[in-house]
Amino acid sequence: ESGSLAAELVRHFLEDEPVPGIAAEYELVNELLPGITLEDVNGLVGDLVHDHDTVITLSAPEGSTTPLPGELIADAEAALAATPDPYVDTLAGTALLAELPEPGELASTSVHEELGVTEYVFANGLTVRVKPTDFKNDEILFRGTAIGGLSTVDPGDYVSTSLIGGALSRMGWGGHSPTDLQKLLAGKLISVFPTIQDFQQGVNGSAAPVDLEAALQMVYLVMTEPNRDEDGLAVFRNQVNTALANRENLPDAKFGDRVQELTYGDNYMEKPLTLERFGEFDLDAGLAAYRRLYSDASDFVFTFVGAIDPGEALPLFARYLGSLPSRNDGPGEIGDPGLTFPPGTVREEIPAGREPKATTVMAWPAPASMDEMEMFRMRMASDILEIRLRDILREELGGTYSVGVGYRYTPPYRGYAATLVTFGSSPENAASMSDVVFEEIARFRESGPTPEEVAKVQEIERRAVETGLRENSYWLGSLATLTVLGWDLDRVLHRLDRIDTLTPEGIHDTFDGYFPGDQWVVATQVPETPTGDGEE
Repeated sequence: ESGSLAAELVRHFLEDEPVPGIAAEYELVNELLPGITLEDVNGLVGDLVHDHDTVITLSAPEGSTTPLPGELIADAEAALAATPDPYVDTLAGTALLAELPEPGELASTSVHEELGVTEYVFANGLTVRVKPTDFKNDEILFRGTAIGGLSTVDPGDYVSTSLIGGALSRMGWGGHSPTDLQKLLAGKLISVFPTIQDFQQGVNGSAAPVDLEAALQMVYLVMTEPNRDEDGLAVFRNQVNTALANRENLPDAKFGDRVQELTYGDNYMEKPLTLERFGEFDLDAGLAAYRRLYSDASDFVFTFVGAIDPGEALPLFARYLGSLPSRNDGPGEIGDPGLTFPPGTVREEIPAGREPKATTVMAWPAPASMDEMEMFRMRMASDILEIRLRDILREELGGTYSVGVGYRYTPPYRGYAATLVTFGSSPENAASMSDVVFEEIARFRESGPTPEEVAKVQEIERRAVETGLRENSYWLGSLATLTVLGWDLDRVLHRLDRIDTLTPEGIHDTFDGYFPGDQWVVATQVPETPTGDGEE
């Protein structure tokens, strides 16, 4: 990986770390690892865990009750002096699945020849798409998605459902605790977890090829057997309460929460999670919604990308995915949460933190278009605008280190989209720099981009696509997104072609429908004014 290689070269320069190369390191590991014995490892424990030269640190929310230093030391000494019972493997002979499901019936097979994707549809309605690659010989990435998500639950159950995945990570699946699952999967390269988003639910994961069956067994458990465990729930509540208590003291969180409110209004789906709102979490309501969202396999499309042979994996797909329960209710549907960009214009300063800096977020409503070329042209227009603003705000005015322009939309929901400009500056320059952004947008709307600017973003995009087409994560994300949008999968093959269709005129015409002058938000985070400092 380029990132690992670059980091190693940096350490070589700064710390004189040897760089023999990954091939030589692999040979060294194979040579040295067999010589490390259990006795060697156990012999290190006494050197690493001892009662001298020890530092104990504790962090907690301001104002909370914490142990005294003497109490912490006593607890540490008691732990070091304790004699634990010998480890007993209570899971010996235990399997992830107590009983393997009967394989589901295969309904149809098709092959997208040009795309290199094999598609299986099972009698329960579930679809599996497999894209073999030779990019990495030890990696399979996969994602299962279904339309619906949090938009289909009652607003009163939104918090419970949005957090149930996190709670289950502390409670486990299939009657196994998280600790049990770690033991049962020890030595396997597997990651499997549920994802419940605003407009879709699914299962994400990865596995080494030799561990694919175990990964699919975990998928089966995640979709069919969530645990209900009070001890795990208590751990989850404690962790979230602690995180939220700390979050309330973070200036950036205070600013971000207000930006959400200004750009979404009071919509229940976009309210920040606070300690008060976390009080709405109800385990039974969350579990009920979770079971409903994952109870109909006919809604799901699973995409597998990487070192995988479709024919060899088919029996595993049939057993663990084709056997999932199904109502065959047809395609899933999303609800309408009523997301809208608030009317009018707002310019607001938000005091948060004491650092002498400002962060500005500028937002406009955008057409929630699902037209591929319009979305693409708008993304390229955003890239050009970002380059222009970076040149002006940073290079010419010296007012910021960074500026970003983005397009935010919520597929497959078509009721909300927004464009955003974000930059940092000194507090005294924030307002004038916002005015410069407005002026540059007006200039772009009037004259559009130059041919040189279009050629520049074309080359950047071309390099990005060429690189992506050699990455499993790019293929997985592309195929899964096309599935959610309901678009033809072959579109991913034509992304280089669409770059050539860009023209200054086309980008200019698209840009004209964005950044309205009578509906926008400008929110700036500024330092709080000290109170009581030096006052009588």
